[in-house]
Amino acid sequence: MASSTYISALVRCLRSGDNRAAIVAAGGIPALVQRISSSDAGDDLLEAAARLLNNLSVGSPANAAAIAAAGGIPAVVQCLCSSRSERHLRSSSCSEHVQLQAARVLVILVRDPEIREAVAAAGGIPLLVQCLSSSTSEAILRTTASEQVQAAAAGALALLSRDSPDNSAAIAASGGIVALQQLLYSPPSEAVRRATAASLVSLSNSAGV
Repeated sequence: MASSTYISALVRCLRSGDNRAAIVAAGGIPALVQRISSSDAGDDLLEAAARLLNNLSVGSPANAAAIAAAGGIPAVVQCLCSSRSERHLRSSSCSEHVQLQAARVLVILVRDPEIREAVAAAGGIPLLVQCLSSSTSEAILRTTASEQVQAAAAGALALLSRDSPDNSAAIAASGGIVALQQLLYSPPSEAVRRATAASLVSLSNSAGV
């Protein structure tokens, strides 16, 4: 709990660009990657660490590259897992709030073509496709968090498929096109519909589908 509280405090400090640079200079990125890679990290810590990685990477290709260099891609991808059977690094599944922060980190990171390939190699595509499915089949029970996860996952898939026939084919093979089409016919939020449409447009422009 103390670690997650400390990281949450760092998130608040990031309102200043100087603070962000200081966190990076102090070795914050490898430390955060180590935290989310830990087998005994709880959801509070995972969510706070992923949120901080997201804030550090926004508008900073250098920080995004540093996250990848520190081994952050497989660790962040693992935070997308929603069931025990899928987890290799931890003994429990991640909450929707952890999935949301992980998906948001990936939306930033996959703007880099090299990182796109790393995400695909780490098994990120099928996990992002799984995130497109709501935690419940009943639309009336769908939570704000689950819709935010869907929007972030669709956004990440749109970028992963950009100029990448292999990734586009992998998305299709994982059931991504069907899942995206189903979202268009369900009553999600406007943000989910926009991200879903963008993902389908990107896939339709790929020769791999």
